[in-house]
Amino acid sequence: MSVNCMDQQENAVYFSGWGNDYHLYHLRNACGTQVDVSELGATIVHFRVHDEQGVCRDIVLGYEQPEEYLEGEFFIGGVVGPWANRIAQGHYSLNSCLVELDKNEGKNHLHGGSCQLHKRKWRLMNTDASSVSFRTCVRRGEGGYPVNIEVQVTYLLTDDNELCIEYYACPEQLCPLNLTQHSYFNLTGRNLTGQTGTVFDHELVLNAGQYWETDPDSIPSRCEYVLNTPMDFRQQKKLGSGLSPMHPMLADTKGYDHCFMLNGTGLRPVAQVYEPESGLYLKVSTTETAMQLYTGNFLTPGSDEKTSGHKGFAPWSGFCLETQCIPNQINMPDFRSHVTYSAAHPYRSTTVYQVFSS
Repeated sequence: MSVNCMDQQENAVYFSGWGNDYHLYHLRNACGTQVDVSELGATIVHFRVHDEQGVCRDIVLGYEQPEEYLEGEFFIGGVVGPWANRIAQGHYSLNSCLVELDKNEGKNHLHGGSCQLHKRKWRLMNTDASSVSFRTCVRRGEGGYPVNIEVQVTYLLTDDNELCIEYYACPEQLCPLNLTQHSYFNLTGRNLTGQTGTVFDHELVLNAGQYWETDPDSIPSRCEYVLNTPMDFRQQKKLGSGLSPMHPMLADTKGYDHCFMLNGTGLRPVAQVYEPESGLYLKVSTTETAMQLYTGNFLTPGSDEKTSGHKGFAPWSGFCLETQCIPNQINMPDFRSHVTYSAAHPYRSTTVYQVFSS
């Protein structure tokens, strides 16, 4: 599936209008790769790369119009937080105080609740030849968060086809933080009507020997070894090996929606995906300790024929590799101190997505 790519090869950042209220900022490199991001949700809207045959492929799912992002339900391409993933029962205790957050997924707090970082208009901080930075502020009380939180994200595109994402968040007082990027990848690319195939043939290798089992509310309950389970991606294998047919261990979540404990520390490679039709690889490096693998199990097409990107969605048509901490870690006594931040100790995190061909 191919799309038209612009011919300009030199490094440049420029912007264009997007709807009535937003812009797309276009990052390009010497390889002809182009990443389009918007201040709406600090969202990755397009990620266009050339495969080994020179075909240009847009490897992230997305909508065509801002209104579709504002109405959408799947966190497509946006930054989520202040706490990505789930907090059980929508509350946590800190310094002997119980903090009640929004419960926007049954009993749970999910992806920041009504803060909706992925739907708000971020402020442009700066751009240069290869990067763009955005800023927003979560006000005290939004989503139930008890303090003001400044959040920044920077996207940098290198000539090695690395999209480097730098996160920074500074709460005025002690607060749990966990940010991530929620792009859905499909390395075959989406066509001009937004349609993709499934990700069953994508082959994943993951540098993780343990994963978290979850309870019926998708809250981590026990850390287990991946050996002899469909969670074992230590050797490259197809995502479809667990999805088609559906493995019994994945039946409740209708696919992968699990947290893996990543080996190593610091910024290091943790995952790689290969897609045989395009010949493209996606390598992920991060400073984070964990990664949520989500295979778009509940993606559904829209009913409005005007929303071309929306009607192209379908279950398992994209996968997310969400670098983060453990879901609900703030409520785990042995781990909670690692996810609390303050003005004197702000949150910083780096994730790099690199695309290349064989």
